[in-house]
Formats: sequence, C-alpha cells, structure tokens
Amino acid sequence: MNSEIPFTQFAGNIKQLDTNFNFPAMKQYYEACFSEFVDIDAMYATLKREGVNFIVSAAGIQINFGFRPRRFAGGPGLPPGQYFTVCANDSFDDRGTLRDEFTAYFSSSSGITATIYDPNIDTSILDSLRQRPDFDNSYPFYLIMYQIEQRTPKSAPLF
Repeated sequence: MNSEIPFTQFAGNIKQLDTNFNFPAMKQYYEACFSEFVDIDAMYATLKREGVNFIVSAAGIQINFGFRPRRFAGGPGLPPGQYFTVCANDSFDDRGTLRDEFTAYFSSSSGITATIYDPNIDTSILDSLRQRPDFDNSYPFYLIMYQIEQRTPKSAPLF
C-alpha cells in the first residue's frame, strides 16, 4: 500500500474578504452586524469559567478551550483577519461560498439587517452600479446594504 498523499497541481484564484476596511464606518457596521463569531467566543469563555469543559454540537463532543476552534484558513502568505475561498476560474466566481461564510456570523442582536450582493450571483446589481460614473469593476467586490431596524447596544454607536 502506498502511504504517500496523492497531490495534484491546481491553478485558480483566491477570493478574500479583508475585514480591515479602509473606512472606519464600514468596519463599525460590519463588526456590529457580523459579530456572532466574537459572541460565540465570549460564550465559550464564560462556559469554561463556569466549569463546562465539553461542548456538544452537530460536530460531536468537543473540548471547550474557552474559544471556538477555527478551521484552517491558509498558511504563510495568507494574512489573518481575512476570509478566503478558492475559485477555479478567472471570474472569481466561488458560487457564493465566501458570502455565505461571513453571513454565518450574522448577529440578530445587533438590530441591523444586512443584504449582501455578490455580483457573480446577483448579476442585476452590476447593471445598477454600471450607471454610476464612479463605479470601478476592476476588482472583485461585495455590496453590503445595512439597515438599522432598532437601537441596540451594538447599533447605538452607529446612529
């Protein structure tokens, strides 16, 4: 039996969401609306302090380390604080995988709703944006539209 891992060469693109936004307001909205990962970490830490050493989830029984274990998200050359998907073509179409990844961190306790448009899936958004004179489609992007529904501790600083 051959014990070597079968490797194949793959050529594709990495699509990433950098959560170190250029504009402070973008970071504030994102962190308020998609804070579930941070909230889950806080819950794991609280449970650990209270003596809960194991967590039962759909994945089975896991050791509670005081934080939620992360999946492997790259190696050298892929900086932390970003989310990645692999795209098999030059159009950066990951079939919505990256959008769905960070949607999983949505926190309804923020009082904010967010609609995330991926132009590879929501192609009609491109028609609307192309009419703007300042629109630049030279890089992959997402359009996130936030609506503050109610004042909460997370949304109050955004008013």
